[in-house]
Amino acid sequence: MVNAQQDNQIIHLQTKNKFPVVPLLKKAMKYIVLWAGLLLSCQAEKEFEGTYTDFEDVNFVTLTNESTDGGSQIAYLKNGYSANEARFCFCDQSCSRNTVEVAELQFNEGTTQFRYKVHPSDGWTLKSSTDWCTKYD
Repeated sequence: MVNAQQDNQIIHLQTKNKFPVVPLLKKAMKYIVLWAGLLLSCQAEKEFEGTYTDFEDVNFVTLTNESTDGGSQIAYLKNGYSANEARFCFCDQSCSRNTVEVAELQFNEGTTQFRYKVHPSDGWTLKSSTDWCTKYD
């Protein structure tokens, strides 16, 4: 029995000394797998699709902010478009409703921003519809 144990120890020592590169390969493989996983996860991330230049012409943008006191609604309407033609989110009867007539109106679906010109010669006024229930067309 002593001989069998000694033989196993000798074989173990021979194997250990015979392949000193194996531990280095195992360590290298860990780093390769780590880097490959990192690269794949970076490629899998979805990029933001909306940009500040993706504005599209629309006829109206309505914003609704309902609160316990009734809330408020604002309608930005292109000239010649009426509030009756626009769609609004639900709001209590005590909601206030204001309309703003504009010459040009654009909405960016990716950023939920919209911009308008009251007169064609005006510069763009940029607004955000974040935190508002928004309808547009």
